Amino acid sequence: MKVFRHKNGFLYTIEQVGRGKTITPPKNWKYFHAYPYETNKEAPLLPTLGEVPNLNEWTLAFEI
Repeated sequence: MKVFRHKNGFLYTIEQVGRGKTITPPKNWKYFHAYPYETNKEAPLLPTLGEVPNLNEWTLAFEI
């Protein structure tokens, strides 16, 4: 798992919507979303990143 730091200073993981969580994929399964990392409960929710995420505002913090 890769953990990214957003320009707002909080840590997020970037995952595909519904990946591994549902039997039938949702309609927006091609879209990526940033989920706050487990140590950043107060991190603001960000809008969906789209089908091809633009990572200009992100830096790779660490990999697990």
